[in-house]
Amino acid sequence: MNNTRQYFLLVEGENDKHAVYHLLSQNGISVYCEKSHKNKNNSIQIQTGEYGKGGFHSIFDMHIDRYIKFSNKLGIVGDFDRIIDNRWNITRTKLEKGFNIGVPTENNSGCIVEIPKDNLKTYNCEKIGIWLMPNNTSEGTIEDFLLELIDKNDNELYKQAKNAIDELTKLEHLIEKENRFKPAHKQKALLNTYLSWKNKPANPYGKSIKENIINAQSSYAQTFIAWIKAIFPECIKT
Repeated sequence: MNNTRQYFLLVEGENDKHAVYHLLSQNGISVYCEKSHKNKNNSIQIQTGEYGKGGFHSIFDMHIDRYIKFSNKLGIVGDFDRIIDNRWNITRTKLEKGFNIGVPTENNSGCIVEIPKDNLKTYNCEKIGIWLMPNNTSEGTIEDFLLELIDKNDNELYKQAKNAIDELTKLEHLIEKENRFKPAHKQKALLNTYLSWKNKPANPYGKSIKENIINAQSSYAQTFIAWIKAIFPECIKT
């Protein structure tokens, strides 16, 4: 009989998955990304919504009830997207109506909900955590979060990348003419521009964290790390 406990962290896409994997790994948390439901002891499995189908809605619409039923603990990481109003209330309503779980009205430092014992008759999940990038209160995406982990002191390359993106942002006619990035994707364009200008271009994000171009030990990251550790204390490496 397999008594391995099931720990899952759902994220929006592949870039998010590898970024979060390296971020957690470098902060002493046991994690893996295999595309299976064969869990390792005391380790978090990161998945993108439902078997690689990314996006915020996939997390809730693609059989999240299965994760709540068979996982012992579940974390959900999404973007507080600029194009979606009041995403926290949308998230809270989905959980409350869909699974009869009481969720706080505010989510300032990452929400963690203990599942009532009565619900454990229906669901296996004991605890659910929700984090909206970058910091639960500001609109943005994982790119906003990762940009905060870059040391900008005396960083001329970053300043030049930011100036270039700022100038391009002013040229709105290029959105249609040259298929330029949309305003909502400005931070993504900035991050990818900066990473591609390094001596050894370190795109995607996970590799950049691994090579310390994006600093996983940054103080800005530690609130997120503390949230993860509070959900999954069993997965902290000793």
